[in-house]
Amino acid sequence: AVGDSAFEDCDSLESVTLTGNIIVVGNGAFRGCDALKTITVGERMKALSVYAFLDCNSLSTVNYLGSEEQWNELSVEEGNEPILAAKKVFYYRE
Repeated sequence: AVGDSAFEDCDSLESVTLTGNIIVVGNGAFRGCDALKTITVGERMKALSVYAFLDCNSLSTVNYLGSEEQWNELSVEEGNEPILAAKKVFYYRE
């Protein structure tokens, strides 16, 4: 897991890779990371907690290492509008 507020307001963070055993992103973990443009999310991810990516206004792309169906099963809690608005690129392996 990525802990609550772990990278909050980290202005120099431009990309994040959340793969491997990371299955939950905590409350406000990346909140206010203004420079964050791209994230890569592993297919094991289960939940993006409240405000995990709030105010990440530069976020433009989410690379998801799974299918669109798997993405749609991911729990995305309130305050994560930047994730929902970003372009999704699916890398599904059968």
